Amino acid sequence: MPPKSYGVTDEKLVTKCANPNHGNVYEARAHKGKARLMFFYSEEEEAVIVCTNPFWKGQGNQDGAFSTCAKLKSIFEKYYDEPHKGT
Repeated sequence: MPPKSYGVTDEKLVTKCANPNHGNVYEARAHKGKARLMFFYSEEEEAVIVCTNPFWKGQGNQDGAFSTCAKLKSIFEKYYDEPHKGT
């Protein structure tokens, strides 16, 4: 479950990806409706990074959306987090 310090007010609407190949990426579900947001945390920057995607409940590929989010997390960590460590 995501850290409460990031402002998650309803933990049942946030789910960590069950596929271990994707690492620590999450899905936030709309309170009502089918909208979904994939996101990850930057511990170094103390930030939530939201990844846009074409996945809605019942439409699209959920695992593919998690996979894209994991790839974006990897890119972010390589090009943003790493150079800023210790500054």
